[in-house]
Amino acid sequence: QGNLDIYTVSPAGGVPRRVTTHSATETPWTFTPDGKSILFTAQIQDPSSSALFPKSSMTELYSVDVEGGRPVQVLATPAEEVSFIGKSDAFVYQDCKGGENIWRKHHTSSITRDLWKYEDGKHVKLTSFEGEDRCPRVSADGKTVYFMSERDGSFNVYSFPLADPSKVTKMTRHKTHPVRFLTVSRDGVICYGYDGDIYVNDGTSRKLSVSISSDKSDKDVAVLSVTGGGDNDLSKDGKQIAFISRGEVFVTSTEYGTVKQITDTPAAEADVVFSPDGKTLAYASEREGIWNIYTAELAHKEDVLFPYATVVEEKPLFKNNKIDRRGPVFSPDGK
Repeated sequence: QGNLDIYTVSPAGGVPRRVTTHSATETPWTFTPDGKSILFTAQIQDPSSSALFPKSSMTELYSVDVEGGRPVQVLATPAEEVSFIGKSDAFVYQDCKGGENIWRKHHTSSITRDLWKYEDGKHVKLTSFEGEDRCPRVSADGKTVYFMSERDGSFNVYSFPLADPSKVTKMTRHKTHPVRFLTVSRDGVICYGYDGDIYVNDGTSRKLSVSISSDKSDKDVAVLSVTGGGDNDLSKDGKQIAFISRGEVFVTSTEYGTVKQITDTPAAEADVVFSPDGKTLAYASEREGIWNIYTAELAHKEDVLFPYATVVEEKPLFKNNKIDRRGPVFSPDGK
Protein backbone atom coordinates (compact mmCIF):
# COMPACT_ATOMS: atom_id res chain seq x y z
CA GLN A 1 0.00 0.00 0.00
CA GLY A 2 1.06 3.62 -0.37
CA ASN A 3 3.44 5.06 -2.94
CA LEU A 4 5.46 3.07 -5.47
CA ASP A 5 9.24 2.75 -5.04
CA ILE A 6 11.96 1.36 -7.31
CA TYR A 7 13.65 -1.99 -6.69
CA THR A 8 16.30 -3.96 -8.56
CA VAL A 9 16.44 -7.75 -8.91
CA SER A 10 18.69 -10.18 -10.74
CA PRO A 11 17.36 -11.52 -14.09
CA ALA A 12 17.78 -14.97 -12.56
CA GLY A 13 15.44 -14.05 -9.70
CA GLY A 14 16.15 -13.60 -6.03
CA VAL A 15 15.49 -11.03 -3.33
CA PRO A 16 14.62 -7.52 -4.63
CA ARG A 17 16.76 -4.60 -3.42
CA ARG A 18 15.12 -1.27 -2.68
CA VAL A 19 16.62 1.74 -4.48
CA THR A 20 14.30 4.69 -3.71
CA THR A 21 12.59 5.70 -0.47
CA HIS A 22 10.83 9.00 -1.23
CA SER A 23 7.13 9.39 -0.37
CA ALA A 24 6.36 10.24 -4.01
CA THR A 25 5.58 7.54 -6.58
CA GLU A 26 8.62 6.77 -8.73
CA THR A 27 8.38 5.18 -12.18
CA PRO A 28 11.61 3.67 -13.59
CA TRP A 29 12.34 4.00 -17.31
CA THR A 30 15.84 2.82 -18.11
CA PHE A 31 19.42 2.26 -16.96
CA THR A 32 22.13 4.66 -18.06
CA PRO A 33 24.39 3.17 -20.77
CA ASP A 34 27.08 2.33 -18.17
CA GLY A 35 24.50 0.46 -16.05
CA LYS A 36 25.37 2.45 -12.93
CA SER A 37 22.23 4.59 -12.61
CA ILE A 38 18.47 4.43 -13.18
CA LEU A 39 16.42 7.20 -14.77
CA PHE A 40 12.94 7.61 -13.33
CA THR A 41 10.11 10.11 -13.12
CA ALA A 42 8.40 11.37 -9.97
CA GLN A 43 6.73 14.48 -8.65
CA ILE A 44 9.28 15.43 -6.02
CA GLN A 45 10.26 19.09 -6.48
CA ASP A 46 9.87 21.60 -9.29
CA PRO A 47 12.52 24.31 -9.36
CA SER A 48 11.01 27.79 -8.92
CA SER A 49 12.13 28.71 -12.45
CA SER A 50 10.07 25.87 -13.96
CA ALA A 51 7.10 25.26 -11.69
CA LEU A 52 4.31 23.36 -13.45
CA PHE A 53 0.74 22.78 -12.36
CA PRO A 54 1.00 20.62 -9.19
CA LYS A 55 -0.42 17.40 -10.55
CA SER A 56 0.97 13.89 -10.10
CA SER A 57 1.08 13.33 -13.88
CA MET A 58 3.36 16.35 -14.33
CA THR A 59 6.58 14.83 -13.07
CA GLU A 60 10.29 15.58 -13.20
CA LEU A 61 13.08 13.31 -14.47
CA TYR A 62 15.64 12.01 -11.98
CA SER A 63 18.70 9.78 -11.86
CA VAL A 64 19.62 7.52 -8.93
CA ASP A 65 22.52 5.13 -8.36
CA VAL A 66 21.57 1.45 -8.71
CA GLU A 67 22.79 0.95 -5.13
CA GLY A 68 20.44 3.69 -3.90
CA GLY A 69 21.20 7.11 -2.47
CA ARG A 70 20.11 10.67 -3.14
CA PRO A 71 18.41 11.22 -6.54
CA VAL A 72 19.70 13.92 -8.89
CA GLN A 73 17.24 15.91 -11.02
CA VAL A 74 17.97 15.57 -14.75
CA LEU A 75 15.02 17.55 -16.13
CA ALA A 76 12.43 19.75 -14.44
CA THR A 77 9.86 18.87 -17.11
CA PRO A 78 8.14 15.50 -17.68
CA ALA A 79 10.16 13.02 -19.77
CA GLU A 80 8.75 9.49 -19.97
CA GLU A 81 9.81 6.25 -21.70
CA VAL A 82 13.43 7.42 -21.84
CA SER A 83 15.74 5.59 -24.29
CA PHE A 84 19.43 6.48 -24.53
CA ILE A 85 21.13 7.07 -27.89
CA GLY A 86 23.98 4.58 -28.02
CA LYS A 87 26.47 5.07 -25.19
CA SER A 88 26.05 8.85 -25.07
CA ASP A 89 24.27 11.02 -22.51
CA ALA A 90 21.65 11.99 -25.13
CA PHE A 91 18.27 10.29 -25.10
CA VAL A 92 14.85 10.19 -26.75
CA TYR A 93 11.65 10.46 -24.70
CA GLN A 94 7.89 11.01 -24.89
CA ASP A 95 6.52 14.20 -23.40
CA CYS A 96 3.58 14.64 -21.04
CA LYS A 97 1.52 17.77 -21.51
CA GLY A 98 -1.24 16.90 -19.04
CA GLY A 99 -3.12 14.12 -17.28
CA GLU A 100 -4.39 11.48 -19.71
CA ASN A 101 -5.14 7.78 -19.26
CA ILE A 102 -2.38 5.75 -20.98
CA TRP A 103 -4.91 3.07 -22.02
CA ARG A 104 -7.15 5.50 -23.90
CA LYS A 105 -7.44 4.72 -27.61
CA HIS A 106 -7.89 6.98 -30.67
CA HIS A 107 -7.19 10.10 -28.63
CA THR A 108 -6.57 13.40 -30.43
CA SER A 109 -6.17 16.63 -28.49
CA SER A 110 -3.65 19.28 -27.50
CA ILE A 111 -2.07 16.96 -24.90
CA THR A 112 -1.37 13.86 -26.98
CA ARG A 113 2.21 12.67 -26.57
CA ASP A 114 5.05 13.49 -28.97
CA LEU A 115 8.63 12.27 -29.18
CA TRP A 116 11.64 14.46 -28.36
CA LYS A 117 15.42 14.23 -28.31
CA TYR A 118 17.40 15.72 -25.43
CA GLU A 119 21.08 16.41 -26.13
CA ASP A 120 23.56 18.92 -24.73
CA GLY A 121 20.83 20.71 -22.76
CA LYS A 122 18.54 21.17 -25.78
CA HIS A 123 15.13 19.61 -26.56
CA VAL A 124 14.41 18.81 -30.22
CA LYS A 125 10.89 17.76 -31.26
CA LEU A 126 10.89 14.64 -33.46
CA THR A 127 7.18 14.02 -34.18
CA SER A 128 4.10 16.26 -34.59
CA PHE A 129 1.26 13.81 -35.25
CA GLU A 130 -2.06 15.11 -33.84
CA GLY A 131 -2.66 11.77 -32.10
CA GLU A 132 -0.43 9.62 -29.93
CA ASP A 133 3.27 8.93 -30.66
CA ARG A 134 4.64 6.98 -27.72
CA CYS A 135 7.24 4.63 -26.24
CA PRO A 136 10.40 5.50 -28.24
CA ARG A 137 13.10 2.83 -28.34
CA VAL A 138 16.47 3.69 -29.89
CA SER A 139 18.36 0.93 -31.71
CA ALA A 140 21.67 -0.24 -30.24
CA ASP A 141 23.65 1.65 -32.89
CA GLY A 142 21.76 4.87 -32.08
CA LYS A 143 20.62 5.39 -35.66
CA THR A 144 16.93 4.28 -35.59
CA VAL A 145 14.00 5.14 -33.35
CA TYR A 146 11.17 2.62 -32.98
CA PHE A 147 7.90 3.84 -31.47
CA MET A 148 4.16 3.17 -31.14
CA SER A 149 1.65 5.38 -32.93
CA GLU A 150 -2.04 5.58 -33.82
CA ARG A 151 -1.39 7.44 -37.07
CA ASP A 152 -3.02 4.62 -39.07
CA GLY A 153 -5.83 3.33 -36.87
CA SER A 154 -4.94 1.33 -33.76
CA PHE A 155 -1.48 1.40 -32.17
CA ASN A 156 1.23 -0.22 -34.30
CA VAL A 157 5.03 -0.08 -34.35
CA TYR A 158 6.76 2.48 -36.59
CA SER A 159 10.36 3.61 -37.04
CA PHE A 160 12.36 6.51 -38.44
CA PRO A 161 16.07 7.36 -38.84
CA LEU A 162 17.14 9.60 -35.98
CA ALA A 163 18.88 11.79 -38.56
CA ASP A 164 15.59 12.29 -40.47
CA PRO A 165 12.40 11.81 -38.35
CA SER A 166 10.20 12.64 -41.37
CA LYS A 167 10.96 9.25 -42.98
CA VAL A 168 8.52 7.13 -40.99
CA THR A 169 8.17 3.41 -41.79
CA LYS A 170 5.34 1.17 -40.55
CA MET A 171 6.79 -2.00 -38.95
CA THR A 172 3.68 -3.92 -37.83
CA ARG A 173 0.17 -4.14 -39.28
CA HIS A 174 -2.09 -5.38 -36.51
CA LYS A 175 -5.77 -4.42 -36.57
CA THR A 176 -8.58 -4.20 -34.00
CA HIS A 177 -6.39 -4.17 -30.86
CA PRO A 178 -3.52 -1.81 -29.94
CA VAL A 179 0.12 -2.85 -29.75
CA ARG A 180 1.57 -2.30 -26.26
CA PHE A 181 4.83 -2.60 -24.27
CA LEU A 182 7.38 -2.05 -27.05
CA THR A 183 11.02 -3.13 -26.58
CA VAL A 184 13.91 -3.65 -29.00
CA SER A 185 16.83 -6.04 -28.58
CA ARG A 186 20.48 -5.19 -29.19
CA ASP A 187 20.34 -6.98 -32.55
CA GLY A 188 17.25 -5.06 -33.69
CA VAL A 189 14.46 -7.57 -32.97
CA ILE A 190 11.22 -5.85 -31.94
CA CYS A 191 9.23 -7.32 -29.05
CA TYR A 192 5.76 -6.15 -27.98
CA GLY A 193 2.40 -7.16 -26.57
CA TYR A 194 -0.72 -7.63 -28.68
CA ASP A 195 -4.14 -8.97 -27.63
CA GLY A 196 -2.76 -10.53 -24.45
CA ASP A 197 0.16 -12.31 -26.16
CA ILE A 198 3.85 -11.55 -26.74
CA TYR A 199 5.10 -11.04 -30.30
CA VAL A 200 8.51 -10.53 -31.89
CA ASN A 201 9.28 -9.00 -35.26
CA ASP A 202 12.56 -9.46 -37.14
CA GLY A 203 11.00 -8.67 -40.51
CA THR A 204 7.68 -10.45 -39.93
CA SER A 205 5.60 -10.66 -36.76
CA ARG A 206 5.13 -13.95 -34.94
CA LYS A 207 3.55 -14.88 -31.62
CA LEU A 208 5.73 -16.49 -28.94
CA SER A 209 4.84 -19.55 -26.90
CA VAL A 210 5.50 -18.58 -23.29
CA SER A 211 6.09 -20.76 -20.23
CA ILE A 212 6.52 -19.33 -16.75
CA SER A 213 8.80 -20.86 -14.09
CA SER A 214 8.77 -19.93 -10.43
CA ASP A 215 11.98 -18.84 -8.72
CA LYS A 216 10.76 -20.23 -5.41
CA SER A 217 12.26 -23.40 -3.99
CA ASP A 218 10.24 -26.36 -2.76
CA LYS A 219 10.96 -25.20 0.78
CA ASP A 220 9.06 -21.97 0.29
CA VAL A 221 5.57 -22.16 1.73
CA ALA A 222 2.90 -19.53 1.10
CA VAL A 223 0.62 -18.94 4.09
CA LEU A 224 -2.73 -17.47 3.09
CA SER A 225 -5.62 -16.35 5.23
CA VAL A 226 -8.76 -17.98 3.81
CA THR A 227 -12.30 -17.33 4.90
CA GLY A 228 -15.51 -18.88 3.73
CA GLY A 229 -18.30 -16.60 2.60
CA GLY A 230 -21.89 -17.36 1.70
CA ASP A 231 -20.77 -19.85 -0.98
CA ASN A 232 -20.23 -22.98 1.16
CA ASP A 233 -21.74 -26.36 1.98
CA LEU A 234 -21.75 -28.68 5.00
CA SER A 235 -21.44 -32.42 4.41
CA LYS A 236 -24.38 -34.57 5.51
CA ASP A 237 -22.41 -36.13 8.38
CA GLY A 238 -21.37 -32.67 9.58
CA LYS A 239 -17.61 -33.42 9.45
CA GLN A 240 -16.61 -31.32 6.43
CA ILE A 241 -17.24 -27.81 5.17
CA ALA A 242 -16.55 -26.92 1.54
CA PHE A 243 -16.21 -23.24 0.68
CA ILE A 244 -14.99 -20.81 -1.98
CA SER A 245 -12.17 -18.42 -1.11
CA ARG A 246 -10.03 -16.34 -3.50
CA GLY A 247 -11.94 -18.01 -6.35
CA GLU A 248 -10.81 -21.53 -5.37
CA VAL A 249 -12.49 -24.54 -3.71
CA PHE A 250 -11.33 -25.47 -0.19
CA VAL A 251 -12.52 -28.12 2.27
CA THR A 252 -11.96 -27.94 6.02
CA SER A 253 -12.71 -30.29 8.89
CA THR A 254 -15.24 -29.30 11.55
CA GLU A 255 -13.23 -31.20 14.18
CA TYR A 256 -9.69 -29.99 13.44
CA GLY A 257 -8.04 -26.99 11.79
CA THR A 258 -7.05 -28.92 8.66
CA VAL A 259 -7.79 -27.21 5.33
CA LYS A 260 -7.19 -28.71 1.87
CA GLN A 261 -7.20 -26.71 -1.36
CA ILE A 262 -9.09 -28.60 -4.06
CA THR A 263 -8.66 -26.34 -7.11
CA ASP A 264 -5.80 -24.13 -8.27
CA THR A 265 -6.79 -22.41 -11.50
CA PRO A 266 -6.78 -18.84 -12.87
CA ALA A 267 -10.53 -19.20 -13.47
CA ALA A 268 -13.24 -18.55 -10.91
CA GLU A 269 -14.94 -21.42 -9.07
CA ALA A 270 -18.36 -21.14 -7.44
CA ASP A 271 -21.48 -23.00 -6.18
CA VAL A 272 -19.70 -25.83 -4.35
CA VAL A 273 -21.82 -28.72 -2.93
CA PHE A 274 -21.20 -32.14 -1.33
CA SER A 275 -22.65 -35.42 -2.52
CA PRO A 276 -24.81 -37.20 0.10
CA ASP A 277 -21.92 -39.57 1.04
CA GLY A 278 -19.43 -36.68 1.31
CA LYS A 279 -16.94 -38.28 -1.10
CA THR A 280 -17.65 -36.11 -4.15
CA LEU A 281 -17.74 -32.36 -4.64
CA ALA A 282 -19.52 -30.57 -7.46
CA TYR A 283 -18.92 -26.93 -8.38
CA ALA A 284 -19.00 -24.51 -11.28
CA SER A 285 -15.82 -23.20 -12.91
CA GLU A 286 -15.46 -20.53 -15.59
CA ARG A 287 -12.64 -22.15 -17.53
CA GLU A 288 -12.23 -21.69 -21.29
CA GLY A 289 -14.40 -18.59 -21.05
CA ILE A 290 -17.64 -20.34 -20.08
CA TRP A 291 -19.14 -21.85 -16.92
CA ASN A 292 -19.12 -25.66 -16.69
CA ILE A 293 -19.81 -28.12 -13.86
CA TYR A 294 -16.83 -30.01 -12.44
CA THR A 295 -16.64 -32.84 -9.93
CA ALA A 296 -13.83 -33.73 -7.54
CA GLU A 297 -13.71 -37.23 -6.01
CA LEU A 298 -11.59 -39.00 -3.42
CA ALA A 299 -9.30 -41.19 -5.53
CA HIS A 300 -8.30 -43.71 -2.84
CA LYS A 301 -10.77 -45.89 -0.94
CA GLU A 302 -8.83 -45.46 2.29
CA ASP A 303 -9.42 -41.69 2.14
CA VAL A 304 -12.66 -40.84 3.94
CA LEU A 305 -12.60 -37.04 4.16
CA PHE A 306 -11.35 -34.36 1.74
CA PRO A 307 -9.25 -32.42 4.31
CA TYR A 308 -6.94 -35.47 4.70
CA ALA A 309 -7.10 -36.84 1.16
CA THR A 310 -3.84 -37.81 -0.57
CA VAL A 311 -5.22 -37.67 -4.12
CA VAL A 312 -8.29 -35.84 -5.46
CA GLU A 313 -9.43 -36.50 -9.03
CA GLU A 314 -11.19 -33.69 -10.87
CA LYS A 315 -13.09 -33.84 -14.17
CA PRO A 316 -15.61 -31.76 -16.14
CA LEU A 317 -19.16 -33.04 -16.12
CA PHE A 318 -19.96 -31.82 -19.65
CA LYS A 319 -17.65 -32.12 -22.66
CA ASN A 320 -17.62 -29.82 -25.70
CA ASN A 321 -19.17 -27.25 -23.45
CA LYS A 322 -20.90 -24.33 -25.23
CA ILE A 323 -23.54 -23.45 -22.64
CA ASP A 324 -23.07 -21.75 -19.26
CA ARG A 325 -23.98 -24.18 -16.47
CA ARG A 326 -23.99 -23.33 -12.76
CA GLY A 327 -25.62 -24.22 -9.44
CA PRO A 328 -25.18 -28.03 -9.25
CA VAL A 329 -27.37 -29.93 -6.76
CA PHE A 330 -27.12 -33.67 -5.99
CA SER A 331 -30.19 -35.91 -5.92
CA PRO A 332 -30.84 -37.58 -2.53
CA ASP A 333 -29.29 -40.87 -3.70
CA GLY A 334 -26.20 -39.07 -5.04
CA LYS A 335 -26.62 -40.30 -8.62
